[in-house]
Amino acid sequence: MSKERLEEIRDQLEESNSYDDNSNGYWYNAIKWLIEQAERVQELEKDSNRYRKSIEQVDGDRHKVRSENKRYRKFFQDIMELQLYINYTEEELYLEMLKIVDDFLLEGDPHESS
Repeated sequence: MSKERLEEIRDQLEESNSYDDNSNGYWYNAIKWLIEQAERVQELEKDSNRYRKSIEQVDGDRHKVRSENKRYRKFFQDIMELQLYINYTEEELYLEMLKIVDDFLLEGDPHESS
């Protein structure tokens, strides 16, 4: 129910109540309660939409962090694998590490362009 419609009903209720000497009547209180419940539903729907947007934001952030973690994990795995090459000289090992770092940095954050 729209806010305008609720206001219209509330105004009509108050107007009809002005003709009635019993403002504590059953129907008056029942309709007034229904209006309050409808207003509360509207507030809860706003809260729900706000929470839903927050959850969507968190899900997007979580996906981004997982992708970044995967990227860093691969980077460190590549570095660790270099230790297996015993036949490399220190200079060759250093150059291989630089190549991995360069590749990592050139790859950049896949989410920056999104």
